[in-house]
Amino acid sequence: MRDGHICKVSDEKFASFAEFESYIRGVYCAEEAERLLYQYPYEDSPVYLDVDGALCIDLNQAGAKGYYVDWTNCEITIDSVDAERCEFTVKGSIEEPAEVSVQEDYFANGTAVFENGKWVLEKMIY
Repeated sequence: MRDGHICKVSDEKFASFAEFESYIRGVYCAEEAERLLYQYPYEDSPVYLDVDGALCIDLNQAGAKGYYVDWTNCEITIDSVDAERCEFTVKGSIEEPAEVSVQEDYFANGTAVFENGKWVLEKMIY
């Protein structure tokens, strides 16, 4: 831990910040990738950091919120599509903590755009 709040990400999927950046740029359009890499959650206060080439996270920006959506067996429905844009709905499930928790359907809308020869997400889907 550095400065009491900067931690190296231990997930071996991304051995470096450069690998993480390449992954993000392969999934999201250029504008959203820039936001997620350098302005998320707030402008000039990114959660992800490049510390000597290593992927690190600033715990002060992490938020520590629960996320209870399960996308494991998601279903995708194409709502509209043309040569440059595809709007879709994703159905997953959610089971929020409760005295008696119940799994329910969860729907989210997304958009993919054709950019630089490939389909990428316009925004993160929650």
